[in-house]
Amino acid sequence: MLDGFIRPRAFFSLVCVCLGGSLMACEEDGLKASPDSGIGGEIAPMAGSGGGPVAGSGGAPMAGSGGGPVAGSGGAPVAGSGGAPVAGSGGEAGGTGGTGGVPVAGTGGTGGTGGTGGTGGMIPNELPNDCAGYCQLIAGNCAANSLFPNEASCLQACEAFPTDGQVGAVSGNSLQCRIYHANVAATNAALHCPHAQPHGGGACGSPCEGYCDQITLHCPQSYPNRLACEQTCASMNQVGASDAISGNSVQCRTYHGSFPSAQDGAMHCPHAGLTGGGVCGSACEAYCDQVTRNCPTVYGEVVNCLSACEAMPTTLNSTAQAGNSAECRAYHASFPAQADMANHCPHAAITGAGVCGSNCDGYCDQMMANCPMTYATLQECQGTCEVLDQGGAFDAKAGDSVQCRAYHASFPANGDGMLHCPHAGIDGAGVCADNN
Repeated sequence: MLDGFIRPRAFFSLVCVCLGGSLMACEEDGLKASPDSGIGGEIAPMAGSGGGPVAGSGGAPMAGSGGGPVAGSGGAPVAGSGGAPVAGSGGEAGGTGGTGGVPVAGTGGTGGTGGTGGTGGMIPNELPNDCAGYCQLIAGNCAANSLFPNEASCLQACEAFPTDGQVGAVSGNSLQCRIYHANVAATNAALHCPHAQPHGGGACGSPCEGYCDQITLHCPQSYPNRLACEQTCASMNQVGASDAISGNSVQCRTYHGSFPSAQDGAMHCPHAGLTGGGVCGSACEAYCDQVTRNCPTVYGEVVNCLSACEAMPTTLNSTAQAGNSAECRAYHASFPAQADMANHCPHAAITGAGVCGSNCDGYCDQMMANCPMTYATLQECQGTCEVLDQGGAFDAKAGDSVQCRAYHASFPANGDGMLHCPHAGIDGAGVCADNN
C-alpha cells in the first residue's frame, strides 16, 4: 500500500481471489478469470453515470460463488429534462448480464398553441369584384348584421351599387368599398358590416348616395331625376339605425328601396319615398323635415310644424303633388322649394296656396282642430273664410289675411288657444286685421 490506498493492481487481484473457490490468475489488462477458477464469463466494470437523466444505480452484480450467475438489478432510470436517458448498465455474471432498466425518455416541453387565424379574410388583391363575391362575404361575415334574408335579395340590392371603385377601396360609394368592408368584417362585424350595407354606413358613400342608388333603380317614379332625390334626401333624418326597417330615416327608406322594392314595388316604393308610406316615419315627420329646412319662415321649428301638421289630412300617397294633404305639402317643400322657394313654399305652407288645397281648406283644418268653439261646423268655417282676404304672404303672422289667421290657428292656438284663437277669428283681434 501507498499512502493508505490499495494499489489498483493489488485490489483487482484481491477481488479475483475472493470471488473464486480456487486461486485465480487475473490478467491486469482485462481482469479475465482463468477457466478453472469456477467463474464463468467476464465481470464488466461498473457502469458510469450517464449524462442527462441518471440511470438507476445498478452496480456491478456479483456472481454467486460457484453457482449460477445472478443478474444485477438495474435500477429504474429517472427521466432527465428533455435529454436522452442512459439506461443503467447491469454487469454480466456467470455469462448472463444483469437486466438494465428500461430507459424512460425525457418529456420535452409542450409547444405553445398557435393563434387562431382570422375567418374569411383576404388580402386586397384577392378580393372579389362582383356582386356574387360581395354577397358571399356578406353571408359569411355579416350574417347577423345584414338585412338580406337570402342571396337573391342581396344580389338585387347589389345591382344598384356603382362599380367604378378600385379593388380594396376603403371609402367612397362603390361596390368595391362595400366588398372591402364585408371582408374585414371577419375581424369586427359590428364596425364594418354597416359600411357594407346599401346605405354605406357613412364610409362607403353618404346615406343619400346609397338611398338614391336604390330608389332610382327600383322606384324610378319617386323622383324626376337623381338630383331631385339627393336634394330631397338632404333634408331627411340621416341618423337612423343601420338595420332600420321602420321609422323616419334615410336608412329605413334605403332598405325599402332596395330588394323589397325590386320584389314588390307597389308595396315598398311608398315606404321608400319622401313621406315614408306610414312605415318609414309619418307624413308629418317627412313634411316637417323638408319645410323647416327649405321654407324656414313658415314654422321656424320642427316641433311647431309637427303641431300644425296634426290637423292636416294625410293620404299615404308619397308622390302627391296636388290636393289638401301633408304629402302634397311635403313634396313642394322638398326639391321644388330648393329650386324655387318663392313659387313652392306657398304650396307647402298651411294654406296650400290653391295647389295643396285651397287657402280655406288649410285655414279651416286648423280652426276645427285647435279653436273648435269658433265655428260650429266645417261648412260654417268655409263660408266665413271665403270672404276673408286671400292675398296674404304664405308666412304672414300679422295683417288682415286668411294666411295670418291660419298661422295663429295652427301651433300657436294649439299651445295657447285663449290667446291665439281670437287672432284667428273673423275680426282678427287686432293682429290679423287691417289696423289702418
